[in-house]
Amino acid sequence: MLHPHLHWIQSESWTVQKSSTYRAMGWRTCSFIISLNLIILWTISSASVKPSPIVPVTGGLIQGGMEEIQKVKVFFYLGIPFAEPPVGPLRFTYPKDPKPWKGVRNTTQHAPKCLQELVNDDDDDDESPPLRISEDCLYLDVYTPELNTDLHNYNPLPVIVCIHGDRLITGSSSDFQGYLMVSLHRVVVVSIQYRLGIAGFLSTGDKWAEGNFGMVDQLAALLWVQKNIERFAGDMESVTLFGQFSGAISSSLFALLPMTSSLFHRVIIEGGSALIPGIITPNKTQLAHEASQIGNCNTRNSMEILSCLRNKTEDEMRTIIINVNKKYQVIPVVMDGKVIVDDPRRILADRHFRRIWYLIGLDTYGVVDHIIHTYVLPEWLQGISKETAMGFINKHLTPLFGVKSAEKIFKEYFTNVTHPLSILDNLIEMTTDALVIIPLIQTAQFLRGSMAGERRLYNLMMKHWINFALDGDPNSPDLSYWPSFDAKEQYKLFNLTISVRQRFRQYRMDFWSKVIPRNVTIILIL
Repeated sequence: MLHPHLHWIQSESWTVQKSSTYRAMGWRTCSFIISLNLIILWTISSASVKPSPIVPVTGGLIQGGMEEIQKVKVFFYLGIPFAEPPVGPLRFTYPKDPKPWKGVRNTTQHAPKCLQELVNDDDDDDESPPLRISEDCLYLDVYTPELNTDLHNYNPLPVIVCIHGDRLITGSSSDFQGYLMVSLHRVVVVSIQYRLGIAGFLSTGDKWAEGNFGMVDQLAALLWVQKNIERFAGDMESVTLFGQFSGAISSSLFALLPMTSSLFHRVIIEGGSALIPGIITPNKTQLAHEASQIGNCNTRNSMEILSCLRNKTEDEMRTIIINVNKKYQVIPVVMDGKVIVDDPRRILADRHFRRIWYLIGLDTYGVVDHIIHTYVLPEWLQGISKETAMGFINKHLTPLFGVKSAEKIFKEYFTNVTHPLSILDNLIEMTTDALVIIPLIQTAQFLRGSMAGERRLYNLMMKHWINFALDGDPNSPDLSYWPSFDAKEQYKLFNLTISVRQRFRQYRMDFWSKVIPRNVTIILIL
């Protein structure tokens, strides 16, 4: 029996031959939701958006918009500041409360993305608004089906706070827009932004810049939710944290911290966990020294590095961030003694973590989108050779699992395959297993002892999520049963045919847990 409950979800696995189908359906699970929201928004004239009521929040008054979607009123407030702009002397410092503003602040447009490289996607609509980027980016969005005019007499709604993914390198609050979810279910959706790359995760390894600023941004946004969500009819005592990949890494790390007990009460993590190999780097000054070199600061002294970088213009900072990001598949975090106080594996093994409800899942196509990039293997669409696969192992997995493991890993995944596309499929499976699936299963195993392809499939998954956000149980009489992840290790497979299965990839789990020793040392560096 779980304490309190743990559930496992798997989206359909894929091969490279299916990639065009998945892109037509709409990227990964979270992005599939986004694509549906955007279709609704783009078919509505901006003239039909009506002003929403004025709401008092921390810092002053805000006014957003109201849109009727599927005959349901959705109130939205976009670009609400939850911290002071982290610019100039506030670069590489913890977030501060926003300064009060005069009058009524217009919150009908998304805030600029945090500093990052803009990537044009072929699926983007020509009518979408132009993308903006700024260092002044600590904002969040709120979507709600109703507002609260009487704080002492109202029926509070469950709250879902979304932390976007994309490897701590790209992404924004607009990656998860809550229009559709709010129009279909009586929930309040909050989507947040946080500093990325070196702006959010540089550390000098000492008191001058302790690091993990982007994660503290996320905590500051959660604190804002506790202070203000009642104004949007949200229940401050029923907050579910939702994260995908890097957002899931943050969510799962936060769930291990006693200090977060008042900030959220349930967790949904998809495609990422605190146990991803190399996510915590032992070299705390790694990003700082790389930024110093790329930014022509040419020093390893902590105060001199910070002084140099704080004097850079925003455009110069963005260039430095982009160039440092190119070295990484995932930006590493550090054990700073505040946000990350210990090795997550040790915390889980020792049972020193909060007893809350978890919903754990993965979408293998999303994993590939995050981990396997065309700049890693430019010829991937045509398939690869075994020599290329071995080179990939030596470059990316050997630093994580040790030299002796390389040959074992190669034999496990490539002994009986010869076709270039099959070799590529196995490389994708290998990377997915090593970096996401096995850590996710291990996380579920630790936790259990202590506590659509199309629209129909999407609606079923979302109904499970809403049920879970309501009371911690994804089940309801109108849905097929989703068993708890207990000693039987049952999980629910969401495919064109939904079924309950047992011991997901057990043979791979045995291989990575028993054959390959744990030798996690550094983050993957391209």
